[in-house]
This record gives sequence, structure tokens and C-alpha cells, in this order.
Amino acid sequence: MKKSRIGTWTILYGVLVFAVVGIVMWTSYNEHMAIRAEILDLEGKMRGLSGHTSELERLAVEVRAIEDRMTSDLKEIPMSADVATIIGRLSLPVDGDTVVDQTFTAGSESPAVVGEDTPLRVMPVTVDMDATFESVFTVLRAAESTRRLIRVASLRLSFPRDREHENVTLPRVKASIGLEAVYDPIEGESSS
Repeated sequence: MKKSRIGTWTILYGVLVFAVVGIVMWTSYNEHMAIRAEILDLEGKMRGLSGHTSELERLAVEVRAIEDRMTSDLKEIPMSADVATIIGRLSLPVDGDTVVDQTFTAGSESPAVVGEDTPLRVMPVTVDMDATFESVFTVLRAAESTRRLIRVASLRLSFPRDREHENVTLPRVKASIGLEAVYDPIEGESSS
């Protein structure tokens, strides 16, 4: 009975996290594209106003402010999945106590938003862990704090009750974290 309630709460939490991250990702992408268009518009105006230095200086300050906002507030959407960098960023030392095992598995790319006309793609990465809950949470925090956009698509936790886990100093969980590395391969083609 207790396992089913934990499972139910875990599933509800996973669905909620997936929905919120999806909404934030789509909103961030739209805002990112609007800001990019505004930057291009302002740069065009700057080129047309070469004789008007005061207006040019004002526009230059405005462009810097928008670029600063874009850098500080929005997640980057790179041109490639770059799974190796993600794995390096999220890997924890396997010390046999707080992290007994950690495995990364990359899946096949797919559209970022099914049914939408968007060039964005996602590369799924699954992180399977036998570790303390704090270590699992550290991986989640690291994924969400990266400069690039990584969605937490799923989280599955189980609490092993076998002999191997009876005499441990720190209680451990088995976790499977489903992540999605969002990228824009079309942008990569247009800049080459």
C-alpha cells in the first residue's frame, strides 16, 4: 500500500514537472526568437543611422542591454545535442557510499514538440543511479542549472529492500532520470 502511494506521488510529480518544463521551454524559445528578431532589427537601424552618432550610441546601449538580458535570463539552445558535455557535467564520482552506480544512456533524436512546426530537436539521455536521494537531487539541480536548455522528462525512484541495502550507512534509492537535451540543428545549417 505504501509503495503504491509513493509510486502514485512519484508519477504525479513526474507529470507535473514534465508539464511545467514543457511550458517554460516553449515560452523561453518564443521569447528567445522575439529578442533575436529585435536585435537584428536594431542592428539594421544602427547601420542606417551612421551619421547620427547620438542615436547610434543609444541603440548600441539598447542592444547591449538586450544581449545581457538574453545571456542572463534565457537558456541557450545550441546547434547540437552535445551529449558528451552533458554527461561530463552531470557525472558524479562513484564512491560506493553516496553513489554506488551511475549509468548514462543516449536515445534517438526526435522533434522537441510533437505536432508543432518547429525545427527544435531533442536528444533523450537517461541517467540510471544507485545512490542517495541527495545525489539524485544533485544531478537534477545540475541539469536545470546548465546554460543550455535541458528538460527533465521523467523521474522514477524506487527504494530497494534487499540484503545488499540493509547494512548501508546512508539509505540509497534506485533512480532513473529521463532528460531531453534541446537543440536547433537548422540554426547550425544556416550559420555554416
